[in-house]
Amino acid sequence: MSEPEDRPSPRVLRLAAAILDFTIVVVIVLPIQLLWTTGAGTGRTPTTGSNWLALAVIAAYPIASLALRNCTAGKWLFNLRVQRSDGRPVGWTASAVRFVVSVAPIIGGFWIPRIPEGAGRTAASIAQVALMLAIYLPIVFDPLRRG
Repeated sequence: MSEPEDRPSPRVLRLAAAILDFTIVVVIVLPIQLLWTTGAGTGRTPTTGSNWLALAVIAAYPIASLALRNCTAGKWLFNLRVQRSDGRPVGWTASAVRFVVSVAPIIGGFWIPRIPEGAGRTAASIAQVALMLAIYLPIVFDPLRRG
């Protein structure tokens, strides 16, 4: 039996896998955030510990999945795998870099409200959107679907 041919995966399958992976993370993180809280009644807020644990889950799921199995659960379900352009497995370093690059614009957005009102905040908001477009559009439209 021959190995399946390496080919770019359809955008729809990649989107479906991403939605499933997001759902898996939410199903794990949401109970942590809802149950490990302080305060009473409607004033309950997640604790610092639950926030750090949630962040660890959000980062560890894609990094470990790609480093150990070359796919997340969503990618596995749709028969997708992540590999280097030369066909080698991704590994820990590339998995971590892939995660950091993909969340950089989102993480950067948390600091925008701290910028005083005016041109600086507007520029930061525009830069955040531009960075997201610069990262995600080439991945979506790359004929080899790398990224």
